[in-house]
Amino acid sequence: MFFQSDSTIYTLVFQVVRLRWKPWFHEHEVSAHAQKAPAAAAQRPRRHGWAPPTGPWRSAEQAPQGPKHTSHRAPKKTRKHKHLVLKWVLGIFAALIAAGIGLFAYMYTTTEIPQPEKFALAEKTTVYYNDGTTPIGSYAEQNREIISCADLPDYVGNAIVASEDRSFYTNKGIDPIGIARAFYNNLTTGSRQGGSTITQQYAERYYLGETTSYVGKLREAFLAVKIAQAQDKSQVLCNYMNTIYLGRGAYGIQAAAKAYFGKDAKDLTLSEAAMLAGIIPAPSVWTPT
Repeated sequence: MFFQSDSTIYTLVFQVVRLRWKPWFHEHEVSAHAQKAPAAAAQRPRRHGWAPPTGPWRSAEQAPQGPKHTSHRAPKKTRKHKHLVLKWVLGIFAALIAAGIGLFAYMYTTTEIPQPEKFALAEKTTVYYNDGTTPIGSYAEQNREIISCADLPDYVGNAIVASEDRSFYTNKGIDPIGIARAFYNNLTTGSRQGGSTITQQYAERYYLGETTSYVGKLREAFLAVKIAQAQDKSQVLCNYMNTIYLGRGAYGIQAAAKAYFGKDAKDLTLSEAAMLAGIIPAPSVWTPT
C-alpha cells in the first residue's frame, strides 16, 4: 500500500513537471522522432518520384508547410515600366506648358501697337461748287465719315456690344472661351467660325488689315491685349464703329446711317441702331431690301 501510494505521488509529480516544461518535452520528442525518421524511411520501398525528407526538424514550426499563396501584385519590372512611362508623360506635359508660357511672354513683350492703317482712316472727299454749300460729288476709296462718338446715343454703342461682344466691358481684349469654341468648331465642322472680340476686330481693321491665318489671328490676339491695356473702352468702341463695314458700301456708323436711313448717326432710333448692329456679322448677306 505504501509503494502504491508512492507511485501515485511520483506520477502526479511527473505530470506536473511535464505540464510545466511541456515545450521542452515536446522539442525533445520531435527531435527524437526526426532522428528515427531517416532510418525508417530507408527501410521503406521507394516509390517513383518520391524521396524521404532530409535534415532533422528542430521544432514543429520548421516542418514543411503547404503551398504558399502567390501574390496578385504586378511584377517589379512591370511596375517600374509604368512609373517610367508616367514620368515621361508628366515631363512632356510640363515642357509644353513651359514652352507655351515662354512663347506668350516673348510675343507679348515684342508686340507693339502700330500706327493706324491709312486704309482704315480713309474718308470720302466731297467737292462743292464755289458757293461752298452745294456739293458737286464725292470721291473716296471707302465711303466713310469719321465722327465723334460723344454725340451718339448710348444705345447705339450698347446695341453693337450686345450683338458682337457681350463681355466687351469686362474682358482683357480677348475671350479665351470664345476662341477655344471657334477653334473646335473649325476643326470638327470645317467651317470658319469667328471668336474675335470687338477689340480683336478693331485691331484687325484699324491696325493690321484683314487676317485669316492662325498666325495672323495669334498676332491679332496679342495686339488686342496690348490695346485693352493702353486705350479706354470708349475709345476702342468709337474707333470700331467708325471702321466697321455695314453693307451698301458704307464703312462706319455715320455712312451706314445715311445709306440705310438717310440721316446722321446721332439721329438713329433704338430700332434702327439694333438693325445696323445685327447685320455686322454678314452685312452683304443680311442687308435688308
